[in-house]
Amino acid sequence: MNRRLAITVLLAACGGKSANECRTEAESLATLLRETPHEMSPLMPQQDVTLVKRSDLRDAGTWKAIVVVATAERTTSQGSPIGGAGDLRDLLELRRNGGATKDYGVYFQLDRATPWSKVVELVDTAKRVGHTQIGFAFATGDKLTPPPRTPIDDKLDALMSGPANNRAVELARLIETTITDCPALTEEFGKVGESTESKADIIIKGLAPALVECKCDVDMPALRSVMWRLMAVEPNLKVLAFDATSGAKLAFPAATTWEVASKRLSPGTNYQLAVE
Repeated sequence: MNRRLAITVLLAACGGKSANECRTEAESLATLLRETPHEMSPLMPQQDVTLVKRSDLRDAGTWKAIVVVATAERTTSQGSPIGGAGDLRDLLELRRNGGATKDYGVYFQLDRATPWSKVVELVDTAKRVGHTQIGFAFATGDKLTPPPRTPIDDKLDALMSGPANNRAVELARLIETTITDCPALTEEFGKVGESTESKADIIIKGLAPALVECKCDVDMPALRSVMWRLMAVEPNLKVLAFDATSGAKLAFPAATTWEVASKRLSPGTNYQLAVE
């Protein structure tokens, strides 16, 4: 999120409230955003990859991770094809030796038809390079319930369904049409580009105090709609994470599909994977 967008997002047009009403509405909006999944995951939906579905998983925490996508036929990372275990090892070693990913885990997004032999090979390769924190991605099918619609949602719908290349600029312009003066918001959210902290968390933390300072002189329903569109992240993917250097041995015949084998993995348990 660039600085201009971060600022204009928080300067949407609702005045005339008492101090108590303003504080209640401001804190309610901040709570809504805080309790809504709002951090982008390193895991993104992949074309031609059908994940196994599970409903018993929570967020994997704040691991930093290298993501490897695999089906029975292909393996990729960041969109680049990986020819085999040797190529994957070279890729992971390159990233690890670069320093930035030394303490990263590896998340695997596996198609349900991926054979167990390939799953074990992928995990073993990551372990040999030194990445022992392993995560497997699953689909949840969960959907967020958005807040009530407001008139600005029609404009947001049109914008989000249009070309992506200029979307941020157009969104900033759309928000600017609803802006009234709220200097505290401008000052608070100008800090977004100055910190290494999560941009979403910075905005959420400063939102209520800034709104109270300017007496909620913004259109709160419109602000809520815009903030939701910018921050809410559908919780479609979850990760089952574990340390692959310890725990019980988990073995299956080589041809066992990931869809079948993955049912034996439980959250909070470490595993050492093997082929029977």
